Amino acid sequence: MKEDPSVYPVVAATPRAPVSLAAAACAALLALGTISGCQRSDAPAPPAPLPIAGQPVEPAPAAAKRDEQAARDDLATAAGKVAKAASAAVDALQATVEDAAITTNVNGALAKDPALSALHVNVDTLDGHVKMTGQAPTVDARERATRLARAVDGVKSVDNQLDVKP
Repeated sequence: MKEDPSVYPVVAATPRAPVSLAAAACAALLALGTISGCQRSDAPAPPAPLPIAGQPVEPAPAAAKRDEQAARDDLATAAGKVAKAASAAVDALQATVEDAAITTNVNGALAKDPALSALHVNVDTLDGHVKMTGQAPTVDARERATRLARAVDGVKSVDNQLDVKP
């Protein structure tokens, strides 16, 4: 049976240069090295700069040890600063809470006195020092407000600026 040339077209053979097996292997290795080199993530670090003429050359392990100790010292210094700042913040918060408790207790003591309504007296506390402003109905009530405020735990001083209502 003879094949029909219209079904299977004839491709003209093109002349090629002979390729040796060694040349083909070299080309394949070169291509593989190029492709794999593009994806390397463990490439070596660039070399350290060369020392300047006249400067002593320090051995690498000693320099690394010195740098490590400097980093540890910097970390210890930073940790100390953070600890101091945290301690100061806690102290400030504690003082604020103590002042708020003093203010609440002074207001409570004033509210129990029928002549000194807490609504007419403004109480502010800073570091245990109480300042009262507003109005008192009498001089006696004004003095009683001072005694009541001094009796509260944590009060260091009382600045009574209450005006006596005529």
